[in-house]
Amino acid sequence: MIQCFVKNEIRSSFEKGTEPKLLSASNIHVDYAHHTRIMHNHSDRCELLFVRNGASRYVIDHQVFPIKKGDMVITNCGTLHDDLLERQDNVAYYSIAVDHLQIPGLPENHLIGADVKPVFPTGEHYTVFNGLFRSIYELLISNEPAIEETCNYLMLSILALVLKIANQIDSNESNTGHSSMIMDIRQYLDQNYMNDLSLQSISNEFHISTYYLAHIFKEETGYSPMNYIIRRRIGEAQSLLITTRRSITDIASQVGFSNPNNFNIQFQKQVGLSPRAYRKTYTIPGLGDQKPDRENDT
Repeated sequence: MIQCFVKNEIRSSFEKGTEPKLLSASNIHVDYAHHTRIMHNHSDRCELLFVRNGASRYVIDHQVFPIKKGDMVITNCGTLHDDLLERQDNVAYYSIAVDHLQIPGLPENHLIGADVKPVFPTGEHYTVFNGLFRSIYELLISNEPAIEETCNYLMLSILALVLKIANQIDSNESNTGHSSMIMDIRQYLDQNYMNDLSLQSISNEFHISTYYLAHIFKEETGYSPMNYIIRRRIGEAQSLLITTRRSITDIASQVGFSNPNNFNIQFQKQVGLSPRAYRKTYTIPGLGDQKPDRENDT
């Protein structure tokens, strides 16, 4: 028999008196990955994504990061993120969402600081992470009684190991590619995407020509201003579809579409599924509080 002992006293990585809470777990198969999870953020949670197959690109806070099998992707609370997955990428991943996360020296629901690169390889820990993420998902989907405590402890194991690895990697180089004006425009669009915006109204807000606005914004972000707005709307709609009981018509209105038909068209174009099909595909019947209020929505 070979016996191993704990060498040091266990010290919690979290603020005294607090314990993170697991909110959800997802398993994105290769067959589903081409239904892009468009630009969105979360005001109440931190997300961890573990790439278990394939390679692609992922946008975090408007920076594009290559991702590949074995990578961990961290999106702190309030951080915009955007899949750039394509059907041929063969990407599959697990993800978990965590609330009540308090790391000393960081805002609530922030797992890493701004100086830490949010995408990094797990290396020799791939098998451990794959097993932990898979176990959480499979236990939750089993709907066994009182399984939440077990899943929460598994989640804590993931967080502790991620922090260990994150503390050993190089700091992220600060991003100086975005001009002050572009950052101001992005912030304005992020705060007002649900309103009736046009290229002219945005130009008037910043006292620049529509041509100059369109040119510099796309050069810096890769999106035209209006496409950026559409992606923000659709991304937020995806979150509402899978996390609330609200009707599709209400969701369309909340994210800025006055015409439900136009919402359905844009959603299908951006995601590859209708809103109803997306909700049905990415939620599990009988688990959670996911059933929409009105079943007669399109």
